[in-house]
Amino acid sequence: MTYPDVQKIARAHDVSAAQVALRWVLQQGCALTTATGNVEYMHEDLDTLSSFELSKVEMATLSAIHGPPPPALPQLHGTRKQPVETLLHAS
Repeated sequence: MTYPDVQKIARAHDVSAAQVALRWVLQQGCALTTATGNVEYMHEDLDTLSSFELSKVEMATLSAIHGPPPPALPQLHGTRKQPVETLLHAS
């Protein structure tokens, strides 16, 4: 995610821009799902549930982002998704 405000908030919390986006969705009371074949990313996604909270100002800043989204990353083909159970039992 290349939005400057998202990057700034991510740096302030020492998290990734993706974690900021996930946290923004969660704090709005929305359910979400994520998908990745990377165990490290699974850990990051789960960590987002409790590792930090966005302030009211940060929430408003993120909610105010307008304009077309940045270009999407290319789709990765041929990757296997790892079941959540594997993540939960990983050390």
